[in-house]
Amino acid sequence: MEHSPKAKVVFNSSPIINLSKIDCLHLLSHLFNKIIIPNAVYDEIVEAGKDKKGIKTILKAIKKGLITIKKDKIGDL
Repeated sequence: MEHSPKAKVVFNSSPIINLSKIDCLHLLSHLFNKIIIPNAVYDEIVEAGKDKKGIKTILKAIKKGLITIKKDKIGDL
């Protein structure tokens, strides 16, 4: 079976939050070469959830470039 090249993907907050809570956010890098979250999702995760479990993992992933914050419309990808 052939493997297709890794793709870019856009996530909402639930998978990002839940994977970070179980310390598995890094697994996404094995599946996708670019992980994008809309700015509104960033606000929901980081601003509204700044005291929640897993937030440090998400911030590290953003800083390392694993997750990209899309400031424009998602349709513009």
